[in-house]
Amino acid sequence: MIEKFVKQTSFASHRDFVENYRVEVPENFNFAYDVVDEWAKTNPDKRALCWTNDKGAHKDLTFGELKKS
Repeated sequence: MIEKFVKQTSFASHRDFVENYRVEVPENFNFAYDVVDEWAKTNPDKRALCWTNDKGAHKDLTFGELKKS
């Protein structure tokens, strides 16, 4: 998926990285749709979010569950 937003992913040096690394964010970019939903297509059961409160309660949510909500 990174290839969709980053054209160059390999660099000869740190200097090359600093000078040439660019993230191309489309004008209508929506993280939930463009990233989370894409992960949900290929890894719906993978944990995406771990919620915990100060009382010790917790809930894990998968990419599939996030897509549905």
